[in-house]
Amino acid sequence: MNLDFIFMSIVDLEEEKNYFITDDENTKDLIKKILNVNFDGNIAEREGLIMRKQISPLLKEEFEKNE
Repeated sequence: MNLDFIFMSIVDLEEEKNYFITDDENTKDLIKKILNVNFDGNIAEREGLIMRKQISPLLKEEFEKNE
């Protein structure tokens, strides 16, 4: 598929957390930067809920900075 970045976002509604999963180092760096999280292996945990529709604008903003 020749994708530059790929990750999975999982929402835990009961614990009000997000989990981000990726094994790509470039994607980890991007997620760390825009969401201020740290990865333990291939998984990052973020307190507070953030939905995909909130993540997309953050990604877009970061990509536009680097153009």
